[in-house]
Amino acid sequence: MALTISAIPNKQFAPTETLTIAKLNLLGTMTLSVSGTASSGDLATGAVTSSKAQAGAFFFGTTAGTSTAYTLDLGAGLRPDSLADGVTLRAKLHTAMGVAATLNPTGSSGSALGAKAIRRPGDVIVSANDFDSNQIVDFTYNTSYNSSAGAWVAQTTEAVPSPAIVADSRNLVVKSNSVSPSSKVDVTADAILLVDNISDTDYHRSILRTSVSVTIDTQASNGANALDSGSQVANTWYYVYVIFNPTTGTTAGLMSTSATAPTMPSGYTYLALVSCIRCNSTNSLRKFWQTQRRLHLAPAVSGASFDAEVTFITAFTGPNIGTWVAASAASGPTQAISALLPPIAKTAFGIMGETETSASSTIAVAGDDDPLYGFQAAVGATNAAASYGFTFGAPFEVPLLTSQDFYWSGQGTAVNRIVILGYTI
Repeated sequence: MALTISAIPNKQFAPTETLTIAKLNLLGTMTLSVSGTASSGDLATGAVTSSKAQAGAFFFGTTAGTSTAYTLDLGAGLRPDSLADGVTLRAKLHTAMGVAATLNPTGSSGSALGAKAIRRPGDVIVSANDFDSNQIVDFTYNTSYNSSAGAWVAQTTEAVPSPAIVADSRNLVVKSNSVSPSSKVDVTADAILLVDNISDTDYHRSILRTSVSVTIDTQASNGANALDSGSQVANTWYYVYVIFNPTTGTTAGLMSTSATAPTMPSGYTYLALVSCIRCNSTNSLRKFWQTQRRLHLAPAVSGASFDAEVTFITAFTGPNIGTWVAASAASGPTQAISALLPPIAKTAFGIMGETETSASSTIAVAGDDDPLYGFQAAVGATNAAASYGFTFGAPFEVPLLTSQDFYWSGQGTAVNRIVILGYTI
């Protein structure tokens, strides 16, 4: 360390004059310049105290211990010597955080300062996997948190807890491709929220993709914008995903028979489930149009006949009114209800009707047999009026309390028809 003292030359001394402190004081204002590096041995005892250094102090290290009881050794050098408001630490987590985790850093004395709760701003308890392994988190001590027992408040944004479910989106449209509707699916959206594909936890990071526009070709090679496996669609349900590669910044589409764990192409780590559509028996996709979470099927209509792909019951006499039958248990449907409604459907909508062969016929649907959630009914004329087509009918939409099922009832000798025109997911 070098110390330089210079004076303002405003007084002259004789060459033989003896200098004294009093005379030196007459030189006026002095300029002090210090350069070099001060080591810990250069600091006097008490030069650095909690009141002088802790508010706004900054320390870094890697945690040890367990996911619910972190320890933090800050190494040699300047460290906090007590817990006070404003002490700030930065720690790299060695393992993902557990529920109600604590943090116990080592102080300047070389001893642990004591385990204190980790909280979110607002004095909110931390949940499992709020913060990931190898994530660097800033902590600031607050003596008032945790019922005034003190807590380390995590200032870093946690991983977003969101499983791979139907995506939050704006202006989402999923539909059959206009040129190749049997093999291609178009997905567009102003914005879609995707989450990372972590299979061992329900807590994920999220990313927002805007101006999304992808086309999935089920006859292309497996991978991005294609099926995740298989050479062509089979007679089953297919789940439609939007996926993202954070390394290349590429957004794509993917279709899979898995509702929770599609086989992701290399480099793609984010996904959002946006739709579910079934392939028919001729290995081609049903034609459909979906806005947000509401999907409309496109049946072929000819006179009073609906495409069998969307007709649940036809030429079928129903039970007496008040006797409810689960659609999955009904005999004689043209198309099984499990082939009309996907496992993730929340409501089913369509049209119900009868061709009367006796007076006072009735048909009704509901989400359950007791209580009758979403109960809706259509009642015919008081006189018999057998004729071609629906003598009477009505639209319906019912909740699906049981996956791929709803309940129906009927009265009178009539031909019943329930046509599934779409569903919400």
